[in-house]
Amino acid sequence: MKKLIFASLVFIALLTTASCRDDNNDEPLPVGDEWIDPIFAQVLQERGYITDAKTVTPIDVADLESIDVSGTYENRGLITSVRGLEQFKSLKEFWCYYNQLTTLDVSHNTQLTHLGCYENQLTALDVSHNTQLTDLRCGANQLTTLDVSHNT
Repeated sequence: MKKLIFASLVFIALLTTASCRDDNNDEPLPVGDEWIDPIFAQVLQERGYITDAKTVTPIDVADLESIDVSGTYENRGLITSVRGLEQFKSLKEFWCYYNQLTTLDVSHNTQLTHLGCYENQLTALDVSHNTQLTDLRCGANQLTTLDVSHNT
């Protein structure tokens, strides 16, 4: 009887484990505080980079190499956070001019070659992990230092 109960528990545990989410599939990732900033996701949808800002999937962002979420001089963008950008592993170009960013973390976007983030409110910018970066446009921010010694 004990063996039957043990076997049943093992079987239940295996079923439970098998139903756990695999991050390499196309299940929606949570939008909001957990994964991607909702305003950033909405702009990505409006610009045609993703199909649904409410259910962003790993497949939606896996192969994106270039993203432009910039505002304009006359019409500033509403983006205050690009939380979730670290999931865009293939990203080579990222443009976010004329927004309201105070921070920008591109440390996980190691494929970046072009970064345009001028006319925001950035007080710090760390591009030390972006060794392939050849084009950096970050003027008109509140940066006091900028180390590009690790960049191409």
